[in-house]
Amino acid sequence: MRCVIRNLRGVVLVSTDNPAPERFFNLCRMKKIRIWDITKTDKGCQFSIGAADYLQLKEPLKKCGMKLVILRKTGLPFFMLRYRKHYSFVAGMLLAASLLQIMSMFVWEIEVDGNSYYTDNVIVSYLQENDVYVGCRMSKVMCDSLEQKIRKDFDDITWVSAEKSGTKLIVHIKENDGDNVVGKAKSPSDIIASSDGVVESIVTRCGTPLVKKGDEVKTGDVLVSGEVVLYNDAKEPTDSCYVQADADILVRTSIQYENTVQRGYKCKIYTGKKVTHHVINVMGNVAELGLIPADYEKYDVVTEIGRLRLTKDFMLPVCAGRRIIYEYITEDGMHSEEEVTQILTDNYENYLNKLKKEGIQIVSDSVKIDITDVNAGMSGSIHVVMPFKERRSCDVRTVD
Repeated sequence: MRCVIRNLRGVVLVSTDNPAPERFFNLCRMKKIRIWDITKTDKGCQFSIGAADYLQLKEPLKKCGMKLVILRKTGLPFFMLRYRKHYSFVAGMLLAASLLQIMSMFVWEIEVDGNSYYTDNVIVSYLQENDVYVGCRMSKVMCDSLEQKIRKDFDDITWVSAEKSGTKLIVHIKENDGDNVVGKAKSPSDIIASSDGVVESIVTRCGTPLVKKGDEVKTGDVLVSGEVVLYNDAKEPTDSCYVQADADILVRTSIQYENTVQRGYKCKIYTGKKVTHHVINVMGNVAELGLIPADYEKYDVVTEIGRLRLTKDFMLPVCAGRRIIYEYITEDGMHSEEEVTQILTDNYENYLNKLKKEGIQIVSDSVKIDITDVNAGMSGSIHVVMPFKERRSCDVRTVD
């Protein structure tokens, strides 16, 4: 930063043949004249000094009987002086600086961080409904107010932080670790069994637990009731209140798995022909530059496009890239037994990984593969320990 400031003010590199310039440096220090990068030479020394401070050296030089030789002038003042007659160049620089200043006053990119259930499009669409969009003035974005609205309108978002960085608006969110259900009921509700199984563990935070570890449950059984019965000192029920049941329940159960793959398929063979079109997007206005039209019957399109930026967070309202169109033809193909077995195995592994991401523990599995001339399938049971979170409204009743 200090180097940038010095170059903005101008720097002069000078030399002197005085072998003992100590008195000169002391006089400069008394006048608060900054000198740096002092280097010893064969005849004396050389050093750097600011352009404004150089004009104040007349008195110290006179007292010491020294003379200075200017070796180099750098920095913005000397640059502008050198090109003072090139009016178009200077005007272009001023215009570019003005445009950058104007563009820095708008939001050119919105980034959503920390979301998993709510997609970026959902959050960005919500921001647009609240007059926060790409191209809006940065001064109109009130981060505190925006954070309060998001927390109010999205029940499953527990924490929000909006920040402005350059020309980018970053929305950090944290979602509820519990079950994410759109329109989650706030009214009293029970937690019920979503399938048959055996309770492995239960920790109740709110409501009345109706099962314990080791109990067998059937689909639809109430595990934790939203009804809380109130008792008097004689342990007689006097009244009931109804809450939204909340508990961590793990149940050992089985999931039926089935996946079928057709052995016949269409094989893509690329001909090697391709057409490249350059794409420019300026504030939503798209222009495609390509002299050769892609007159292919079957083709794939690969688009590579990126937003122009001056720094990491200083975006510009311009996107540029290219669109490549590849021609291909199709031929009928047939998967071998090894290929369909590998495809089914990969699909099964992906399914297991999806279950693990949902917090489901895989205990064991029992699946098999059947292959015919037409298709191949994998089916069987997966024994798991999974959380039960399904809800049902409470049956409100009166205690006699």
